[in-house]
Amino acid sequence: MYIKYDLVVGIRDSLFIILGVMVYALIFCINLYGTYLNGDYIDSLSTMDYIIFFHEGAEIFYDKSDVYIPITWLLFQFLLCFATVRYPLSELKSNYGNAVLFKGGSREKWIKSKLIWIAIIITVLYFVSYVVIFVFSSLFIGKINMNAIYYEIDFKSSGFFELSKIVYSLFIIPILSSTVLCTVAFCLSLLFNRYVGFTVVISLLVSSVYVGNPLLAGNGSMLLRSDILSPDGINCLSYTISLVIEVVLIDIASVFVFKGCDLI
Repeated sequence: MYIKYDLVVGIRDSLFIILGVMVYALIFCINLYGTYLNGDYIDSLSTMDYIIFFHEGAEIFYDKSDVYIPITWLLFQFLLCFATVRYPLSELKSNYGNAVLFKGGSREKWIKSKLIWIAIIITVLYFVSYVVIFVFSSLFIGKINMNAIYYEIDFKSSGFFELSKIVYSLFIIPILSSTVLCTVAFCLSLLFNRYVGFTVVISLLVSSVYVGNPLLAGNGSMLLRSDILSPDGINCLSYTISLVIEVVLIDIASVFVFKGCDLI
């Protein structure tokens, strides 16, 4: 009952956030296009380059004096966090949402459904950013080219296993990383309030910029931290192990936290 309800009502409730991500990605594309057009470098960028630039974050810093906060990446992660926390909490605070919870008769099923919904909405929002870039590329670059010209990644000449690693590192790991962070925000919002959840996640994101360690989930959503793009980057196996462990532990914690919440 819950998951079907969340897919319909949750997505409908998040339409304005989906629109916000579309506008945000479009503004980024226009700005990047204008920057390279003015410099006569527009032919040196492909569709894949736009995707990487949008989600690149920052490289691993060895000299702390060189540290900068990648604003495009940080704002996108905050949008994801806002989208995943807003709907479940607003449902709990509404009479209709409470009625749905008690009609289903199980807190555990409710919280598990919300955790699944978080993973789904994050995937949707990432997909929306890709679609905007694809459409922009077809209209202004002239074609959709998935070979990264700027970063020199040739998908066509890559073997199956190499291509699988590239796709996994650049598309799957960032979604898994964002899922971990948003689940943390959700769990803390249940235990305390949404402001605590947002504050902790923003702190984790900023900490990830300074510390290139796969245990800090924010690293996984920064493409420049991957060994695909950086020689000293973190390999996908390290990311996978740490992120899977983190998401399982946080999901278990969320279930226990919600079971003990006072909803009255």
